[in-house]
Amino acid sequence: MTSEAFQIWKKATDGNPGLKKTIEEMQNVVYSTRTHTPQPVQPEGVLRYMKTTEGNDSLIYVDRDGNSVTQSQLAVLRVAACEESTPAIPRDKQHHELVQKGAELIAEDENNAGGQLGRPSGARFRSYERLKSYVQEMKGTAVFVIFKYIS
Repeated sequence: MTSEAFQIWKKATDGNPGLKKTIEEMQNVVYSTRTHTPQPVQPEGVLRYMKTTEGNDSLIYVDRDGNSVTQSQLAVLRVAACEESTPAIPRDKQHHELVQKGAELIAEDENNAGGQLGRPSGARFRSYERLKSYVQEMKGTAVFVIFKYIS
């Protein structure tokens, strides 16, 4: 996800140097809403970015019922994609409630992963995140993952 996010940043700011300054001067918390056409795998909901207490960058996509739509950070990043000219619309009445639910789900996920995964840059943590995303993307199909712990 990091490399794709960086590519998005580079493409946007290389083509529009003023955009870099605008983004860098934004407040730490920014709310925005745009039009979205719901699909079975992309329902209405909210996307939330959050830096966790462990220092991990995390994205979550929560549907209107407060359920996580996908564990794939890359899928969430791609759903967030829009053009600079995309107009903002008034925020939904459930917005803050769903954003809060997203924060709770991220915190719960991080607590369940525990400290045994090590640093976010470590191989164990990255492997876990990749496998978690893969399993989520394969939801509805038979997926078997076999681990052998080697100490």
